[in-house]
Amino acid sequence: NRISHIGDRAKAFLEMGLVRLVKDAETGTGTFLPVVELDQVIRLAGVKGSLDLGEYGVPANMVGAMDITTKLAFAAGIEALRDAGIPLVRTYKMSASGKRVPQAWQLPEAMRDTTGVIMGSAFPGYDQLVDKLKSGGDDGEGHFDRRFLFQILSMSHSQFAQFIGARGPNTAVNAACASTTQAVAMADDWIRLGRCERVIVIGADDVTSEDLLPWIGSGFMAAGAASTGDVVEEVALPFDARRHGLVLGMGAVALVMETESSCRARGVVPVAEHLGSTIVNSAFHGTRLNTDHIAENVKRLVGQVCMDNGITPEELARNAFFMSHETYTPARGGSAAAEIAALRAAFGDASTEITITNTKGYTGHAMGAGIEDTVAVKSLQYGIVPPVANLQQPDQELGDLTLSRGERRDYRYAVRLAAGFGSQLAVSIWKQMARGDDRVRDPDVRAAWMHEVTGYKHVIEEIDSRTLRVREGDADRFLPIVPDVSPIKALGLDVPDVVTEPGAPPRKNTPPSSARASASPVKASSYDAVLADLVAVVAEKTGYETDELEIDFELEADLGIDTVKQAEILSELTDKYGLERDDDFRIADYPTI
Repeated sequence: NRISHIGDRAKAFLEMGLVRLVKDAETGTGTFLPVVELDQVIRLAGVKGSLDLGEYGVPANMVGAMDITTKLAFAAGIEALRDAGIPLVRTYKMSASGKRVPQAWQLPEAMRDTTGVIMGSAFPGYDQLVDKLKSGGDDGEGHFDRRFLFQILSMSHSQFAQFIGARGPNTAVNAACASTTQAVAMADDWIRLGRCERVIVIGADDVTSEDLLPWIGSGFMAAGAASTGDVVEEVALPFDARRHGLVLGMGAVALVMETESSCRARGVVPVAEHLGSTIVNSAFHGTRLNTDHIAENVKRLVGQVCMDNGITPEELARNAFFMSHETYTPARGGSAAAEIAALRAAFGDASTEITITNTKGYTGHAMGAGIEDTVAVKSLQYGIVPPVANLQQPDQELGDLTLSRGERRDYRYAVRLAAGFGSQLAVSIWKQMARGDDRVRDPDVRAAWMHEVTGYKHVIEEIDSRTLRVREGDADRFLPIVPDVSPIKALGLDVPDVVTEPGAPPRKNTPPSSARASASPVKASSYDAVLADLVAVVAEKTGYETDELEIDFELEADLGIDTVKQAEILSELTDKYGLERDDDFRIADYPTI
């Protein structure tokens, strides 16, 4: 995700018949202005780069039933499991002939019933819905897409649970832009209530996609909240006196929350401890914040956490940073004023000592994907707090503040605030536990746990398909628990130069079926060649490796290939070989590969 020019995509706004709300910087008075020129529309957005879930070992047929929010959440969730040192293992089932059939890579059996999943998103399924409305529901072959319901439903939480085998509590939350932080609080509640031992919190939104940007962008422009500037350094301005409107962004996030006893049993050091949270609704307004109510709740939470941990609010402020939600919307009624009022209520005079940071100057506003939730705990881990981007004129009306210039310091605590449309508020307070990449508390304990949950005499850990996996070996081989990218890059501090020239819109993938339709039929050469083609298609549809498939495996009983997938396999082969439809053929008569 990086903020860049959207180029010719800006023209789509002119087709929306948009009337934009424009607010006077001095008085806050709003007037309506018809949008007829390009310089009146959004021209900057935080847009995604490439994403291929095949790199994460997710089968293509499963990806086809996903919205972009689910795809993003899957990638983040798999990364988070690896960072937590939680491996996936190969699962098996017995075939009708008594052979072990390899199945998916999932959590160890002992962890499945005790692992929950919560998905946070403000706009789940919307991208696929708009795309299908544009295409008439076409699946790329001239038919209504039978995966339609799965593509548009908020299904990320259940799809991710299915993929990793997590059978604990499972739900999705939509608290607008406070979704991920609210999910963190709910995960904490589940664990404290004993509903599960760990929860994987995943969050994602992509409102800057080709299909959604004209709609969501127009909505923010109509509400008077979006900037139409085209110079990043003059637009993405957290806590700057020049701020005048947000930049839309996208992103994905995931955290693994776990009981202390489970962490200790695995022999690992957690990144941070969740000390407490609050999730409330101000019951106030659709888009504006209730400053007094936010201040009251932040003060109450800080007081409770301090009492529970035997410290004073002043001590907390001196040893903490504040992960701000500030969206650089206009100063009057914006997020910054409410946040600073809350800090003053909670910490009094010591509020000037707490370091304030913000990431939206780099990413834009990622909606319900709480990128800041992971940056907060990773900042504690590495002692690096991102600078407030593009800060040139600190807003003097906010008073004396300590705004991060890119601090390197041993912070003990992080306070994270998130707010969303509809008066949503979520706040979490974290305590630093890990320092750097030394995350293994006791190698012997970790090895013993790995042997116990896998049943393997010797365990080999490896990173395959960007996933931490374990398999049985002749001797133990363990990996250090380290992130996939450097801490600096993970924190967003190694930010590339912002692209200022118009960029091309995202390229849509060409469905494989279209490529097949234009190809000439292949002549069958031999039984072995046809069988090899069949095995390759089965592998593609199921995610197996070809050498894991034996020809006497039953499609449905052993490999879980239902009638729909069987029809897909048959269709692909009949297309390839140019076979005519045979109404007398019953695939049920041929159960094995």
